[in-house]
Amino acid sequence: MSIPKTRLRRLAMAASLAVAMIAAFLPTATPAQAATVEKKAWAEDNPDDVGGLDIHAYIRVTYGGPYHYLYTAKFNAYGETLTVRNNVQDGNQAVVDLKFYFGSELLEIDTYYCRAECTFDLGTPDGSGDVREDVRVVMKLSGGGYSTPWATGRA
Repeated sequence: MSIPKTRLRRLAMAASLAVAMIAAFLPTATPAQAATVEKKAWAEDNPDDVGGLDIHAYIRVTYGGPYHYLYTAKFNAYGETLTVRNNVQDGNQAVVDLKFYFGSELLEIDTYYCRAECTFDLGTPDGSGDVREDVRVVMKLSGGGYSTPWATGRA
């Protein structure tokens, strides 16, 4: 039994129309929103340490909604402490590089690693227990293949 060509054409057109109508009522899939990663570091006055400049740094991501902080770090001029948070529990570490200068003389370079939340008492390069006033502290935060720019504070 053979189906005439005109009938085949009508069936094909009806099938195409049915598929188009169904597709029009289905929700359309949108491509995944690209991640936006922001890396920032800055210094600001510490009200508890006259002349001291704290350093703040973060690496955060958004997928079109609110930001999620992946890594944060803060050098606190009052007490010379470093607080680091790693909010990405993938086994990798947040890394903070610090450089200490007195005038133009580089006193020390240190690297700190943190898997979760860590606070470090920085002490001093000479072991006396306190970072001397007017020491310039330069900090960079890294994690997840990203790094902030260097930021300069003061003990």
